[in-house]
Amino acid sequence: MEEKNFKYYAFISYSHKDKKVAQKLQRRLERYHLPSALRKSNPALPKNLKPIFRDDSDLVASGTLKTALQENLDRSNYLILICSPNSAKSEYVNDEVEYFIKNGRGDHIIPLIVDGEPHAKDAAKECFPPAILELPRENELLGIDLKKFGEYNAFIRVIATLLKLDIDDFISRDARERKKKVFIFVSMLIAAIITAIILMPPPYDETYAENIMANALGAYVKTGTEYQNLQQLTDC
Repeated sequence: MEEKNFKYYAFISYSHKDKKVAQKLQRRLERYHLPSALRKSNPALPKNLKPIFRDDSDLVASGTLKTALQENLDRSNYLILICSPNSAKSEYVNDEVEYFIKNGRGDHIIPLIVDGEPHAKDAAKECFPPAILELPRENELLGIDLKKFGEYNAFIRVIATLLKLDIDDFISRDARERKKKVFIFVSMLIAAIITAIILMPPPYDETYAENIMANALGAYVKTGTEYQNLQQLTDC
């Protein structure tokens, strides 16, 4: 199938013990807007990544569960596998991964490691399902490790993989876009504070006004080096 025929950008495969992680990932992927400069230079790129399939929120109660899941796997360009000791033990997860591999789409599986270790010596820590562990070495999949890259950078790497973008370039563009948004946000905040000072009813407290301005300007300058705090705003 050509990519233009896929209904979903990705199918999230997970153990229901990791349901909160899957919900958060789906929400963040569907809410994410690609950097405007990137879309201008690559008009074919989408504005966002809607829809992402997750069985608990999208599965329609028709036919058998297995048939319904396979139909939606066929409609999904990628399979995002949330890897943990929980998913490694899940028969449903293994069946979904195995189905993707058997249909010649193993290279469209994105393992997102949220807990445990791949190819672990301790079976209790293993995070890959049998279908991945049994792959020949030349087809071995490399996971995106949440602990190694950090939550946000791991998330960005998933998006870059979904859209076949250069990871370093995409991370740089995303950082610039977030920085711009923070400066816009803080600039609007400062404008509101200045307006409030101008409209402050008498008696005019000059010291109080100066303190407000100093704090606002300090926040503005601080965002120049700490713009990644925008993540806290977009996670809500």
